Amino acid sequence: MRRLFAWGRWLLGLLLISQAALAQFPFFEEFPEDFFGGPLMDYDAFTVYDPVAGKGRLDVYYSCVYDVLQFVRVEGDTYRSRYEASALLRKEKGGHVEVKSHVRTVTVGSYPETNSRSLRVSGCLSFWPEPGKYTLELRLTDLESNKSLVRTKTVTIWDFSSPGVHLSDVLFADSTACSNDSSGTPFFPALGSRFTKPESGFVAIVQVVPVSDTGTVALSWSVATREGRTLHEEMLPIEGYRSRPGGTRAGQAIHEGKLSISGYRRICLPLHEVARRAGQYELRVRAELGKYKAETQRVFSVAWGEAFVDTSNLDVILDAMRYIAKSEDVERMKQASPSLQRLLFEDFWKQRDPTPDTPENELRDEFFRRLDFANRHFSVPDLDIEGWRTDRGRIYIIYGHPTHVEKEPAQMQQASYEVWYYSHLRKRFTFVDNSGNGLYELKRVD
Repeated sequence: MRRLFAWGRWLLGLLLISQAALAQFPFFEEFPEDFFGGPLMDYDAFTVYDPVAGKGRLDVYYSCVYDVLQFVRVEGDTYRSRYEASALLRKEKGGHVEVKSHVRTVTVGSYPETNSRSLRVSGCLSFWPEPGKYTLELRLTDLESNKSLVRTKTVTIWDFSSPGVHLSDVLFADSTACSNDSSGTPFFPALGSRFTKPESGFVAIVQVVPVSDTGTVALSWSVATREGRTLHEEMLPIEGYRSRPGGTRAGQAIHEGKLSISGYRRICLPLHEVARRAGQYELRVRAELGKYKAETQRVFSVAWGEAFVDTSNLDVILDAMRYIAKSEDVERMKQASPSLQRLLFEDFWKQRDPTPDTPENELRDEFFRRLDFANRHFSVPDLDIEGWRTDRGRIYIIYGHPTHVEKEPAQMQQASYEVWYYSHLRKRFTFVDNSGNGLYELKRVD
């Protein structure tokens, strides 16, 4: 395997040296969203405050591609599939079990839609359990084949009635989720905590739940990079909380400089104004009410769109350049001071510009395009892995787009795989997704 990647670096080295070699490789083309495989099912669970019930609620969300369902032809070009989504919640101590489920029918008007990896079914199952730690099992069963996808995780239900101030889990969503009032209008969160269109706007949504007749809740939030560099810090005082209904109905806000609400408020934090570059970030939210404090945190990522890829992301870019450049060249740039690092980086690509008399540097642009493509198509949000760090991302950055991709249709209880063919290289790479979460590992090279 080491010889393979050394050969790959040498091959792309030729790509970086001559315009003739560059012509041997395909440049950017538009490909269908589902050309490459992704996770079969995205899911997550969040503890939020239910103002009607006056207690914590666990919302279990799922989203699954059509490709894992078995469709049957019912009439003409119409196909139908039926599935059951069920969630089992078991308390870690005491063994108490609750189950929620629903059955849904999906109908499509053409056969290609039945194998789509971009069209998805989605839904939510909710519990109102007592506070404590639980094991959650989410099962999606195709009722035509009776096969299932199963996911498990540990969840904590917060006690929102205890003295002080509390925060719900953080949910990420498109900014349209905050266009309505603060009364808790339903919305579907961004599962995987990953935003692929940063220019469209995205937010974090969190509930602040004070248990006090009145007072001022000091809310602060911050966003830091994966390396720990703080990008934004802000204090937001929320005044005039009331935990019992008074002159306003539950959830209503009076915009007279103070907020008078009954028991909680949903806060929208404009992440798109802060995390303006591709990469991974950590959001921290803190609330204080007198001597009481509460804190929650969550990691999210922003995908690399072409407009967002530039030399401000040098740390990540240099790490990715190890695939195509000599290790000593990359190490020299990484060890340099920030100002010298940028000069060395620019000089590296300038020396390899196939058309130095033009403003464009086609080879550098192609590298950025591959890096961006890898992050948009091969990232694994469930495992917090960016696309360029995966096996598929590495092969794509080294060799570019394959001539042909053969996909084994994803099926429940069966690992899906992809075979990438490079006819001009006489090479074939086989990737297998054993876990079903979209992490395709390189298993064979021919």
